[in-house]
Amino acid sequence: MVRAFLGRYSSAESVKTMGKLLRSFLDDTGNRHPSQLTEADVLSWCRGNGQLANNTVRGRISLARTFLRWCRRRGHCDLDPEEEFAILRRSFPATYGKKQAAFPARWLSKEEAFGPLIDACKDGTWMGSRDQLVIRLGLLGLRCAEMIALTFDSVQPDGTLNIRGKGNKVAPVHPGPTFRSLLAKWQREYERQLGRPVRRTDSILCAAKAGWCRGQLHWGTPIATTWTIRDVLAKRAKKAGLGHLAPHDLRRSCAGILYKTQDSEGGRTFGLEDIRKVMRHSQATTTQHYLNDLDTEALDLAAPILD
Repeated sequence: MVRAFLGRYSSAESVKTMGKLLRSFLDDTGNRHPSQLTEADVLSWCRGNGQLANNTVRGRISLARTFLRWCRRRGHCDLDPEEEFAILRRSFPATYGKKQAAFPARWLSKEEAFGPLIDACKDGTWMGSRDQLVIRLGLLGLRCAEMIALTFDSVQPDGTLNIRGKGNKVAPVHPGPTFRSLLAKWQREYERQLGRPVRRTDSILCAAKAGWCRGQLHWGTPIATTWTIRDVLAKRAKKAGLGHLAPHDLRRSCAGILYKTQDSEGGRTFGLEDIRKVMRHSQATTTQHYLNDLDTEALDLAAPILD
């Protein structure tokens, strides 16, 4: 039954993540079949041990709702706690910017991002080049899953990258000349290592070999999970002396760097709508969540007046 439910997810990583959550859902409630679930069981699992972050609780609610709807359609159970789910969601409002995370959200300055962080990748190896591509893609606003999904088919003749994002929507990203130069060198080495021209379906970012070959690239083999991206960033951020840095911090930094960019007269070069387009958000309110902690201008101006 669980396997049949998981068949609705397309990516292997989603199947693995949802499968683990769903098993904990059934195991923690002590039930082997949905027909044995009670409303109290479901709500208790969603709340967890009382120490779960709001977004984690909301994620559990979403999974439980989807699973129970699927079970009801197939006659596996009659449980329908929709009203209780709505009450629980109101008790755990969504939070943004890792407000409840062990490590807070970070916004790198342009000097930090394109200085020590990029320099930490310049070790003269192709592994370093791959890691630099990862970081530069993150600073262009790409999510981990979008980086992993990039193939050479994404690269257009003018250097634009066609990114397949949320909802399977394709949107163009325009890298600068430094990125395009790095990607061209990477492609030449890629073809030399494979002994053939790259194919449209070849993944741009390669996985690393394991075991005694650790530290070498597995050319032509795509990165399997987003954890590789996390490991790359953790390694390079540590080397750069920047401490803990999560992949999504690069996306935040993309928005923050644009927001703080000023013209010759001190005005903002990029408005909210401009940044929304770069971030590929469907709504400006989502973009604003990335900038709320940076938008202290009014507070700074009010401080001396209210002193």
